[in-house]
Amino acid sequence: MKPTRVIIVLLISILIAIIGSELLMRVFDPIGLAFFDDIAYWNEALLPDPEGYRMADGVVSLTQWSYTVENDRRITPANNPNGETVYFLGDSLTFGWGVQDDQTWVNLITNELALNGINAGKAGYNIDNLLARVQNLSAGACVIHLIIPNDYEMGFYAGTTDHEPLPTRWSQLFYFLYSPITQSPPPNETFDEEYQAKLQQMQAHSTRFLAIAYDPLIVERLADFDVKAISPYTSKISAVDSHPDVLGHRQLYNGILPIVREFVQQHDCPAL
Repeated sequence: MKPTRVIIVLLISILIAIIGSELLMRVFDPIGLAFFDDIAYWNEALLPDPEGYRMADGVVSLTQWSYTVENDRRITPANNPNGETVYFLGDSLTFGWGVQDDQTWVNLITNELALNGINAGKAGYNIDNLLARVQNLSAGACVIHLIIPNDYEMGFYAGTTDHEPLPTRWSQLFYFLYSPITQSPPPNETFDEEYQAKLQQMQAHSTRFLAIAYDPLIVERLADFDVKAISPYTSKISAVDSHPDVLGHRQLYNGILPIVREFVQQHDCPAL
């Protein structure tokens, strides 16, 4: 066989192997690389908005889950329109990334306490976005805010910022196999002051504001803000996706429920 033909056959064989392994990765996906397919789809569907981005109404089906949006908010199927109105504020953990509409900790609490629960969480939201969202609510609104470590990052604004290309399955697999997955470093002192100033603005705007956190470092750094501490969730979607799965949302629900119950009992949360 001529050298040129050998090279062609070799290249074709490599291509077939890559395509075949990609199909295997899609079918079996033992470490949850489909997570990045979901991010890519979500990232392309965002609409620019002063708060950061807006979600179009409708049902969005992703790799293994779906979510339903009405009026730029994820629905809470257990919502009681006649109950006390509580806004649940946060990012993807509040939104419920990776689980169905009725499986989010927000929906579970809404159901248990018969609330008019409003899921005001959005994936990717950080302190700037969260402040803007609070300032667009009535000053009398009851707001429950779940703080997570990446809230310390700067805000996310669709259509106004150039983002790095999303990782491919292959690059992420390489990263997973050859690099340890570590948490983000703690915020520096300067930005910590900026963050606390914005959190203070959030508390000042809403007269009924409750902050909750599961990260001990956050609770320690925000000691002046009366942040309620809960235990961290331990059940996650996959090896590369640290969002809580169905059991993880149940763990968050178990920790947050008594705090929200007491908060609602102590405050008049009007229907707004």
